[in-house]
Amino acid sequence: MDKTNGFPQLVETPAGTTIVYNDVYLYSTRDPRKRPCTIIRQTEFLPQTLVFIPSIGLGYGISELLNTLPGQCHVLCMERDEKLMKLAKECIPADFFQNRNLTVVRADTPSAAVSVLNKFPPGMFRRVVSLTLCAGFRMDKAFYNQAELYLREKIQAYWKNRMTLIHMGRLYTRNLVDNTTILPHTRDISRLSLEKPVLVAGAGPSLEKSIGIIRAVRNDIIIIAVDTAVPVLCASNLYPDFILALEGQFINILDFLADIPDSVSLIADIASIPQAIRLFTSPGKHNTYLFSSAFHPLSIFPRMETAGMLPSSIPPLGSVGVTAVYLALRLTCHKVLVTGLDFSYPFSKSYSAGAPIPLQMLSGSRREYAVGQLEYSLLLSRPGYVTTDKAGKPLKSDMVLAAYAENVKTLAAESGRIIEISPFGMDLGGMKCYEAASLKNIFSLNKRNTGQIKQNTRFGATPESIISFIEKEQAMIGEAADKIGSILKDTAAESGVLTEEENKIFLKTDYAWFHLPHKKQFPDYSTAFLTQALLHYRYFEKRFARAKAALLRK
Repeated sequence: MDKTNGFPQLVETPAGTTIVYNDVYLYSTRDPRKRPCTIIRQTEFLPQTLVFIPSIGLGYGISELLNTLPGQCHVLCMERDEKLMKLAKECIPADFFQNRNLTVVRADTPSAAVSVLNKFPPGMFRRVVSLTLCAGFRMDKAFYNQAELYLREKIQAYWKNRMTLIHMGRLYTRNLVDNTTILPHTRDISRLSLEKPVLVAGAGPSLEKSIGIIRAVRNDIIIIAVDTAVPVLCASNLYPDFILALEGQFINILDFLADIPDSVSLIADIASIPQAIRLFTSPGKHNTYLFSSAFHPLSIFPRMETAGMLPSSIPPLGSVGVTAVYLALRLTCHKVLVTGLDFSYPFSKSYSAGAPIPLQMLSGSRREYAVGQLEYSLLLSRPGYVTTDKAGKPLKSDMVLAAYAENVKTLAAESGRIIEISPFGMDLGGMKCYEAASLKNIFSLNKRNTGQIKQNTRFGATPESIISFIEKEQAMIGEAADKIGSILKDTAAESGVLTEEENKIFLKTDYAWFHLPHKKQFPDYSTAFLTQALLHYRYFEKRFARAKAALLRK
């Protein structure tokens, strides 16, 4: 090969053709096809597998792979190099690229892999298997490794979210229905704008270590505390200005048992725990600000928006701490301080002293059940992860918390306004400042303008309009429940296919069944799925009836 031309060249061998490119042979010089076919024969493929092939080369082994794959699998072949892609199209027959189970793309960025994945139905793939069939990947290893990582993260994120919805979906929707009764006594988050630097206080172990610096700058800042951090701050007579509530489970009511002054306002997701929101809402009292982080693209959300019942939307971020940082950056144009967002276990603790979970462990401890046993068992259920703290020392965390930390790092990089005031926990990518005097100097240099979320002028339903909305939802639920009853009565088949009209009826009320784990859903269905869906329709009939009765009483 001429080493100066920089083009891939075909080289004939006794057993076929190989490629030499930048002094690298992409296949064996003895038998180019042998190794790709051996790799395929020795690899076990399960259904719902996305097979990732970095660099196409001459496509050896891919046809054999397509003939052996089980159902619901697909092959994605990415090529970074334009010259190799051009050579492949010249040498490989055109019908090779037309196989419906094969996608071949030339891409300049690793994220193009996700763009291809987004073309498939969500949940189609459960895993990624990477096959290196030629040495073309050596031309840009980092590119292909990153593309594979993006694919794995995308698929894992879907199934993690799906499992969350299976366990929590009905609770979120129930809270959504129950919270309709308090909407007239709340404001949209877009009505809130803050004129000072904001401190986001999480409940991690570093919070208790930051009490001194918080106290020193208290008059210069506005505090947004995640719900679990409230008892820790109140115990130190540092009352937050705002509490952020995101969780939907009743156990989080423990966060609100502290002596919270009436001046404290609540920022809450519309699907968060109703009992907590009711503590801050009453006729004539408007210190609750609502937002929506749509947990699933349900058909009810557009109808709520039309009815003036859906507050401003933000992306679902998974963690109350990450959500607090996200909102703080949009509510103020000043700096955003963070502490207690450790996303790790500094001092071998997961929470600050005085937070509800440590107090619960203390109150429940006995000789047979030592303090920390509950926390230890919970930690073991997550895959461990060892990283470094802000000083470069080893730090224990887990994969879930590490993912949340990456989200905050992204916000820090995008905004350039995050200041970490604690030396403990994971590095979140913000400016480091551990002294009150230095913080005050930074505050004095900051712009004196406010943050602003785009105004949501549609939010503002009245009790009468909410009752009208509920009655329409009740009618749709009743129609769907009656239709299921008719289907179950008229057929003895264990599964079937709905008509287009029937499917439309059920999709309008998807919030009653979207969380069910059965594989068959509308328009294909099983009798087991329909039976469970019917039970949930009856359940939401009662929840809407309760909400309507509560509004009528007022």
